[in-house]
Amino acid sequence: TAQGNQVYPKLQVDPPADGELAGLPTVVVRFTFDSRGTPFAGRRIYLIHNNRMFEIGFQGREESLPLFQQVLQSITFPAGPCEH
Repeated sequence: TAQGNQVYPKLQVDPPADGELAGLPTVVVRFTFDSRGTPFAGRRIYLIHNNRMFEIGFQGREESLPLFQQVLQSITFPAGPCEH
């Protein structure tokens, strides 16, 4: 938990984990928190493609995670050399 956090005193952050998205390696951070008694789930996914870092995030109700998974499955990156 985040010590002394007055905004989200029930924040739980899991250790970063390796993952994969669109065939690329990622770092995934999962977290949960309560806001006024309502539980929320959060995800942050970090990846690098073509010398650019991307962050894909979700904060919402646990039951909305399948929708987030569908969004993640729709992400693609064009093949080819770096253009900058």
